[in-house]
Amino acid sequence: MNCACIRGTGRKFDFYLDLLDCDTVVFIDQSNWMDEDYYTIPDEYPMTITFPNGTKKSVNFKPRSATVFTSQDLGMPCLLDGIYCFTVESCGYTYSRNDGIVCSLECKLDTLTHQLETSLVYGKELLSKIERLTVYMDSFKTNARLGKINRATKLFNILSRELEGIDCL
Repeated sequence: MNCACIRGTGRKFDFYLDLLDCDTVVFIDQSNWMDEDYYTIPDEYPMTITFPNGTKKSVNFKPRSATVFTSQDLGMPCLLDGIYCFTVESCGYTYSRNDGIVCSLECKLDTLTHQLETSLVYGKELLSKIERLTVYMDSFKTNARLGKINRATKLFNILSRELEGIDCL
């Protein structure tokens, strides 16, 4: 009998997320799968996603490949902004990784950037705000990926407050 296992060393359970829009995310598996004798890399593998609101959804992804998930696949009208937790169980081990998705907030930041490009009235103040929020956005994503949830949550709250009332283009 062949087993499908993620190796317990190296990159272990690893992935990259790419947002196509606020309704579609591409999950690109980069896990360290065992492929020696008696091991096989499956066509699909189960994973649980915990959403920012705490709800969970079991889905299948394609190992060593890209899997497209729409918000409807995940049981929601659109992708929520916040920290997502991705969990798999493999050969007696549980692997979890977090990542941050902030599609709506990124859209609002894009709106601010557009205002800067079309109006010199705001000038240096708006440019300074955009630069600061861009750093916060990058820091939020990095802290989420590194599992620094408290720090990521603080940054997310700052971003949400700063971008409140701004509509997407």
